[in-house]
Amino acid sequence: ERLEVFGGRSLDVTGTARVRTENNCVPRDIVVLGDVLVFSYNVFLGLKTETAIEDVFSLHRLGDDLEKLSLDAVPGLLSDPQFKKDFQELYRYYKDAQLHALRLRQGKLLAVFRIGRELDDIKAFRWSVSPQGDVRYIDNQGERDYQFPAPHDFAWTETRREDHVRGRHPH
Repeated sequence: ERLEVFGGRSLDVTGTARVRTENNCVPRDIVVLGDVLVFSYNVFLGLKTETAIEDVFSLHRLGDDLEKLSLDAVPGLLSDPQFKKDFQELYRYYKDAQLHALRLRQGKLLAVFRIGRELDDIKAFRWSVSPQGDVRYIDNQGERDYQFPAPHDFAWTETRREDHVRGRHPH
């Protein structure tokens, strides 16, 4: 009866598929750009000295079998020369760097990496994503763009000791 009165949508699973990676990994995030799924994960490599882009990202064509694509399947995303240089520097200078999240917000794609123990120790790569699906790497200075929205739509007023009311009904 409730659906008849208020309406609603049904969420149905249309299919399932497995994303396959070269190494054992811990999945971190997924973003869809057009018909391409950007899958991000963290791999713990034992004897390998350098972390490569394919050790953190993989691209897959959306469909029944999630066909794996090459890293240059989306021009300007993972094949950009400046991104490759910045990515190599990240793992060279921050040995414990780990991918934290992918965020697609307001025409920008952010890849956020934890580079230290503190929550604020992050490095964020950013790309611009046009409505037509064109992707262009911007830089590795996206920390300010990785902001959460305000939890409330009003401003809190801080109280001080002089604002307290004593007496029979203190408040």
